[in-house]
Amino acid sequence: MTDLSYGAIRDPDYQAHVTSGKKTISADEAYLLVPDENGRIEIPNIVEFTFQNPDWQPHSSVIINPVREEYLYLSAEERQVYAALLGAGKKEQAARFLELLERPLNARRQLAQNENLARYCDEHPIAATMINISSALLMPIELIQILGEAVQLKGSKKPEAKLGMDPNSSAFQFTQANRVVRDTVTADMGTVGKVAYDLVTGAGQGILGFAVGGPAAANVIFSSKNAAQTAHEIAGRGGTPEQVLLG
Repeated sequence: MTDLSYGAIRDPDYQAHVTSGKKTISADEAYLLVPDENGRIEIPNIVEFTFQNPDWQPHSSVIINPVREEYLYLSAEERQVYAALLGAGKKEQAARFLELLERPLNARRQLAQNENLARYCDEHPIAATMINISSALLMPIELIQILGEAVQLKGSKKPEAKLGMDPNSSAFQFTQANRVVRDTVTADMGTVGKVAYDLVTGAGQGILGFAVGGPAAANVIFSSKNAAQTAHEIAGRGGTPEQVLLG
């Protein structure tokens, strides 16, 4: 619970504010909204809109999609508090409330994704391994996202920026997935089996990179993968954005 939660709940008009603040618009109505100069559109109660339209996408690439998967992991009480703040006309406090919940929501999302992926690996270990190998092609993109987030966090003045990079940020999605696949598939293997698995997947990723763009592409994939893993380890230890950037 945050101070904003306590303040909203203690309001004598709390339930009335929840009812008022829960109102949102339909997906079709959202398509009619005109973005501001930064490409942002304002949807009344984006949380409730996300629950009703989790797959909504804007028709134009210049519009920033306000729907975020993390909102689906808000508890019923958290959804009510957010609605109450909106209903009371406290839009800035409502936005701040979601900001304060960003790390817990990322952790909930990542845990759910890891559990789902682990179940898939148990049922389809070979297919999961092939996905793991092919995902190497996306590691350079992930590294760019990680470094971009580190730079953005480095310049942030928000208090939570002092916590360092969030290891559950979506920027680390492929690194997290690779770890889950590896840990799940090799769970019953001994040390030799785990080493053999790493050699096979590493060779597969190298061959794939070589096939796509020759030795240079293979080197980029390996260096990006190692750099992303190092960044995730640093973030997991509470490292600063500067430490992530320096690797």
